[in-house]
Amino acid sequence: MRASPKIFPSWIITAQSAFAEISEAFAPVFEQLDHRYLNEVAGLENPTSEVLAQWIWAHLRLALPGLTRITVHETCTSGCEYRGLFMGAGRRSRSGPGSIRICAYFSQ
Repeated sequence: MRASPKIFPSWIITAQSAFAEISEAFAPVFEQLDHRYLNEVAGLENPTSEVLAQWIWAHLRLALPGLTRITVHETCTSGCEYRGLFMGAGRRSRSGPGSIRICAYFSQ
């Protein structure tokens, strides 16, 4: 998420406030997913990481107008990043609107 300095004047308040805002917005989404067969959740009949990232974006974008991306980790070395069509106040993704990037993570 991106936060405006006018809304959150200091970095510490920004981090704490942003975390609380994200946690509050994500709680109902988490309840729909936690300990469920994802195939049985409406809209997730084919629950690939790409579909899951888009589904989470759709459920959070109105509650979190500063949302810039959703990242789903399948394992510690692979995942998916979704940058939705609407990125807050008219901002667009640098990768293109609605872009999905498949990620491979490497550690040393």
